[in-house]
Amino acid sequence: GDRAPPYAVVLGGRARLIVYDFAKIGEKAITDPATLAAYRADAAAGLAMARAGDTNFMTDHYPFGAITETGKKGLRVGYPSVAGAFDAATPLPPVPHVAAVLSGHIHLLQVAAVKGYPAQIITGFSGTEEDEPPAPGTAAQAPALPDGLTLADLETRYGVFGFATLDRAAHGAWRFTARDWDGKPLLTRLIRRR
Repeated sequence: GDRAPPYAVVLGGRARLIVYDFAKIGEKAITDPATLAAYRADAAAGLAMARAGDTNFMTDHYPFGAITETGKKGLRVGYPSVAGAFDAATPLPPVPHVAAVLSGHIHLLQVAAVKGYPAQIITGFSGTEEDEPPAPGTAAQAPALPDGLTLADLETRYGVFGFATLDRAAHGAWRFTARDWDGKPLLTRLIRRR
């Protein structure tokens, strides 16, 4: 089907992966009221699965908080479609009790964090043709974010294919590691529950 309800996969140790099926949501704002209502119901159901004190990861094809260039020397955060599904007042949907959002869609590797929001990890670098570099490489190279949002972390990689892993670390934290085809680490981040 084109859309299925969200579900949770228990990873043990009070960790869970909350899976959304927004593969057909697109990038643009949703204008059909029935479609918007269905996505909003799915968004609410997934949020209800995230419990305080647990390490929750959300996953979806479309990133909730990708940092990309607009072509006008500015940055875009996320997609209007996803923000609308969560009825968000800003480009980023509020997703409390979530440590990180894991996504694809953009054919590159990116770890982005906006203050007050979970990390966005994009692992679209697994072997298909890469997108033209649509994002700054680091936070230092990035212009200001729109809507008063503040960039806390950004690393974008192009020109390399590989895979990523999440490994348990101490005290409920997880270590994200992106690796090249040969398994050599490209970048790592420690992800803690929120």
